[in-house]
Amino acid sequence: MLKPSLALLAAGLLAFLSACGGSASPCPPCPATYVCANGACWPPDTPSLHLSENSLQFTGFVGGAFPPSQTVVATSNGSAPLAGIGVSGWSVPGWLDVTLPNASGDNWYIAFQVHTDSLSVGTYTNEVEVAGGSAEGANSTLNSPQVVTVTLTMVP
Repeated sequence: MLKPSLALLAAGLLAFLSACGGSASPCPPCPATYVCANGACWPPDTPSLHLSENSLQFTGFVGGAFPPSQTVVATSNGSAPLAGIGVSGWSVPGWLDVTLPNASGDNWYIAFQVHTDSLSVGTYTNEVEVAGGSAEGANSTLNSPQVVTVTLTMVP
């Protein structure tokens, strides 16, 4: 009777996690060309959401002009382009505006603007969720959704 060692069991678990994109979620057996992620098999032509930034920093002056807007670019690291982008969570604080994505080629440009006119000295933070979509639908993109953390520091 074979007795597996702890080292062999750990090595097997590592190999499993690597094959599944680092996810602890169990994957069904996938065809050879498919990608295993988030516990599911994905076709090789699945878009994979990539954001140019995952955090933005703004500094505003009480009574001053609004800081310049900043842009996050969403693209696909996969072999297929993104068919669309969804953005949520930005309208709640009132001091943050997000211009819905503008597409140019395979890039989606998301503009972030802060409004400082009614804010006092302090630090304000908000998380904006960005989700990618493919021709297959809204939830058919790897690495989606992602969060962009927006921090505004107001100074006198």
